[in-house]
Amino acid sequence: MPALKTDRGVLTENPVILGYIAQENPDAKLAPNDDSFAFGQMQSFNIYLSGSVHPALGKLMFSRPPLEGQAKDDARALAVAKLRMVEDALFKGPWAAGGDYTVADGYLYVFERWAKQGGLFDDGSFPKLSEHMARVQERPAVRRALEHEGLTPL
Repeated sequence: MPALKTDRGVLTENPVILGYIAQENPDAKLAPNDDSFAFGQMQSFNIYLSGSVHPALGKLMFSRPPLEGQAKDDARALAVAKLRMVEDALFKGPWAAGGDYTVADGYLYVFERWAKQGGLFDDGSFPKLSEHMARVQERPAVRRALEHEGLTPL
């Protein structure tokens, strides 16, 4: 479970931590902090990622022992359906929550990488997510983070 220790205590869960980081650093403009409804929409997006996309991709890609046969086929279909919901209904564009980059974009990027590495989509099947992934990878801070982790853009 992700946890962030602050001077006031520990926060858990990715959407909460991301929202906290964005609000604690308003000059970074990582969330629509001046619009409560837009902030809520961004958090709703993050919670969908956390509660639907993450478990579906995690089960498919990281189960030990690895899934096989019908269980793997079912998990793959569910993961693709969750990504399809993001592609077709939740993603606003050009960034996850609309016109500006937010913490939702970095969070979505993690799952785009997993899905791409797992062969769950190509640029043609999920054009919005593929374009988003490429756009996120162009950001200098993302490049530095990938380098720090020993990763390369996909």
